[in-house]
Amino acid sequence: MAYQIPNIAGLAAARNNRRAQAIKDMGTMLATRQKEKNKIEAAIVKDANARNVDFLNYFEEQPKSSNQAFNSSAEAYVRKASANQEVMYRNAFGAQGSPEARAAYNAQVMKDKRNLQSIGEWMTLGNAASVAITENQAAADQETSLGAFTRGNDINKLSFQSDLANSKFTNFLLNDDANGNINLKGFYSSDDYEGYLAGDDEKKYNERNLTGDVQAHQSGQVWFTQIQNDDLLQNKLGNIWTNKNPAIGLSNLFQEETKENKYLSGGNWVYTKEKVYNPTKVKSELLNKYSNRLDTQINGQGFDKTWDQLYKGGYIRNNKGEFLEEGDIAWNTVKQIKNISNEMFMKQYGDLTGDEKITQEDRDLFVDNMKDAARQGLANYFAETMAPQSNQVISTQTTEKYEQENKKTYTPDQINKMMMHEDAYLANKRDAKEDVKLDNAADLQKAMVKNLNENSHLESMGNVIYADYNTAMGILENTGQLDAYQNSMDKGNIFALKATSTVSKGIKQLQYDLLPDYGIKAVDIENAVGNEKVIQRLLNNGINIDRASVNYLESMSQNNNPLIDE
Repeated sequence: MAYQIPNIAGLAAARNNRRAQAIKDMGTMLATRQKEKNKIEAAIVKDANARNVDFLNYFEEQPKSSNQAFNSSAEAYVRKASANQEVMYRNAFGAQGSPEARAAYNAQVMKDKRNLQSIGEWMTLGNAASVAITENQAAADQETSLGAFTRGNDINKLSFQSDLANSKFTNFLLNDDANGNINLKGFYSSDDYEGYLAGDDEKKYNERNLTGDVQAHQSGQVWFTQIQNDDLLQNKLGNIWTNKNPAIGLSNLFQEETKENKYLSGGNWVYTKEKVYNPTKVKSELLNKYSNRLDTQINGQGFDKTWDQLYKGGYIRNNKGEFLEEGDIAWNTVKQIKNISNEMFMKQYGDLTGDEKITQEDRDLFVDNMKDAARQGLANYFAETMAPQSNQVISTQTTEKYEQENKKTYTPDQINKMMMHEDAYLANKRDAKEDVKLDNAADLQKAMVKNLNENSHLESMGNVIYADYNTAMGILENTGQLDAYQNSMDKGNIFALKATSTVSKGIKQLQYDLLPDYGIKAVDIENAVGNEKVIQRLLNNGINIDRASVNYLESMSQNNNPLIDE
């Protein structure tokens, strides 16, 4: 066979054709693959967007703040979290996705949702605090207890919320700290905000850990304690006094006394009998015989609200009328005292036992002192406020036209005014018969102080305290008034101090006014030793029984009182 020369050109063309076809086939294959990849990527983007919409909708479902700037900051935080989620989703479920990346994405979504829930819960707490702050300010302005905060609330939380409620922040920034908590920064000026973003290290903002605040609230650590209507003394303690259940009601523990009154009406004598509680006896027995009943209130829930009202009302004082320093301390300190460090205890309260170290005995003594002051406050309130409200008239009779019992002519109105002193007059007369047996001025002074304090309520002078020199000095020192009075007070006198008050920062502070007209001088006490009439005259003057009334009461006869023998 003859040798044939190869068709080199044809072979080359065939190779080129095959190569071109291969390239074409490869391009087609790559294009197909890319289309599939694009389709997958598009699906991933679509799914990521859908998930972001769900996340944003979840945010919209959360409560919002009453402060719009805070809401805007929260929205910025959510947008940033949403963008981060989208990137993580693409990396997790894209071509280069891995189980680890998908797990990280799912964990981030769960964390972000928890954070949104925390932000929403904090906004709810913040809104409630804003309303409470407004109510507390109104209570302070009106000098009322309803709506007032108790002492010992979390000042840091309330300070931030107060600034938020009063629009003192110009800018907010929400971010996550290294521990995964959400921090909210409030800036007081735009310059401070811009400076922080630019890297200024100086702290010119207020800050709250929202995650920590919410967790603390969920564990029972409330932001604030506020006095509501049911907490008012008249309602809470009023129910304790009037409750007919013998195991609860305090009024059931005391026997009412019968008090007789006589006055003129329409030219006729009107005689009444009234059942009354003796406030001195009520207080004494509550502090001694029935102190366990008071302890039930003290150890019960919400006593911090009762304590603050007793403090503001000036009820936390001892038997001498001296304001107790324990009243200046917030009641929640009693609960916190077991956890306070020895160093902090020494700094705030000192060494109570005098052994130059802090022991459990110091802590127990502090708590005992606080509870004793609480008993004094409760007993004063029940005796001075609740007991008189339970007094009731049990019988009334009217005689025919009265006969003048004194040669001097009085109008019915004048006679009624004089008869109002009858109970106090008779009490002083009885006491003078006993006091005349004393043979020295010191003992007589002591007895007369006791008489005046026991009988003053009969003349509506229950808010007046009668005291000797040392006791009066102690009272005035406790209220910060000693410098104003001590140079004008003589030893040996009996001093009359009227409880009054001044308001400082919404809190009623106990003060006393000296009443020289009702005090008794030392020389008069000395001259009264052994003289019943003089003793009675001094007692009458001390509780404001005028001389005309004394003369009338001394001359009148009780034989025509139809209630006396009932």
